[in-house]
Amino acid sequence: MFPNDEHTISEWVCSGISLGGHSTWIVLAHEPRVKLGIPIIGCPDYQALMADRIVKNSLTMGPPYFPQTLTDLIQRTGASNKPEAFIGKRVVVLSGGADQLVPWEFSQPFVDQLQKMDHVDVEVKVYEGSGHEVHPEMLVKLRNAIFRNSNAPRSKQ
Repeated sequence: MFPNDEHTISEWVCSGISLGGHSTWIVLAHEPRVKLGIPIIGCPDYQALMADRIVKNSLTMGPPYFPQTLTDLIQRTGASNKPEAFIGKRVVVLSGGADQLVPWEFSQPFVDQLQKMDHVDVEVKVYEGSGHEVHPEMLVKLRNAIFRNSNAPRSKQ
């Protein structure tokens, strides 16, 4: 990225929307270099989210829709199974209060658990009335979180 060593990457941040939000949770749980994550309309408890979708679609929890190998993978890698991995990290959770695809109710128990832990900085904003969409204020929160966390020089705006 910087072939002449003109810069040193010293801070890592991850953010994503929807499936990228789910992935942001996983990165926070597994990558120690990432100290700030901003999941946008993503869920840390992927298994609970998918189980709800399976029930709502009158399917069964198991093959071919949810094979044991997927369950095993989620158990090994799911963010909600690794709360201790969030110690020393900052999470800015941005969700839609009216999101039917990734309802806040599946994120809230794990987020509440993180908020009660020492040395985990959690900021939560649920945009009431907002569905599975990026509310304009979410982008402002994203920008502000990155700049608050950054050592980058700031312009006087």
